[in-house]
Amino acid sequence: MPKSKRDRVVALTVVKKKDRAWKESLVRSIRDCISAYPSVFVFRCENMRNDAFKGLREDLSETSRFFVGGNKLMRAAFGKSEEEEVEKGAAAFARHIKVDASSSSSSGGFGGGHKNEERRQKETKKEQRKRGGEANTNNNNNNATTTTTTTTGIVFTHLNKEDVMRAMKEKETKDFARVGQIATETIVCPEGPVKNAYDVPMSHTLEATLRKHGLPTKLNKGVVECVKEKTICKRGAKLSADQCALLRQFGFKLATFKLRLAAGWEKATGETEVFKIEDDEDEILDYGTDNEEEEDRFANDGLPKSMMLPEGML
Repeated sequence: MPKSKRDRVVALTVVKKKDRAWKESLVRSIRDCISAYPSVFVFRCENMRNDAFKGLREDLSETSRFFVGGNKLMRAAFGKSEEEEVEKGAAAFARHIKVDASSSSSSGGFGGGHKNEERRQKETKKEQRKRGGEANTNNNNNNATTTTTTTTGIVFTHLNKEDVMRAMKEKETKDFARVGQIATETIVCPEGPVKNAYDVPMSHTLEATLRKHGLPTKLNKGVVECVKEKTICKRGAKLSADQCALLRQFGFKLATFKLRLAAGWEKATGETEVFKIEDDEDEILDYGTDNEEEEDRFANDGLPKSMMLPEGML
């Protein structure tokens, strides 16, 4: 057969696929750390930010080593059963290396959520769009959905539990929320001159950008003004791309990068200790997406004046 001369898509990236050799090297690295370190902890990371996490790894590089990979692969490195475990109690500890139950959907818990994720990866784009439309229809009747982006990992260390928790606490940072996350505050832009979170008037060059993302603005003698009071986001509602862009322009950081220990294992005793993860903030209910009026992307919620930000804050 002659060689086809049709146009073909050529990938210019040099990213190597994670093949079996890469997976085997990860398992070997974890098992080497089991022999080298006296204790290991499972941690949950909310709103992962690479810069902050990289700083934590560098601070603890002399005493600890972090792994963030596939949960099934990390569990296999410890051993799936008592017969296969590399050390006493390792298999029991490995069961805690899983997705946080609070961050998975209510329709399936941990197991159901994991199976649904694998099923979604095998779907075609047409099937994903069809399923997405059905999900939006049923979403109005379901309140328990993902509220934060949670990552699970393990850390081998020579430090005790208190020192690890202290180091993680020091690295907590505020950052701008991303699309799909849940708003932790209700933010309203009042009518009149538009100011950001630091009480600084918005530059006239941003007026078109603000209007593009759904904020009713106009230029009045070089001053950006809001034509009418508008709710940027509502506490407990999912954030859209336009809302995230506005929050970034106003300077509101609604996401917090934080790590919490979920379980710990001591090699000397073979015992596993489970820690209770307590949230520092009040519980935030998910009311779904705030898009009752699609043409008005940020519908007026009719909130009382006591719940709105003072005019000087914006």
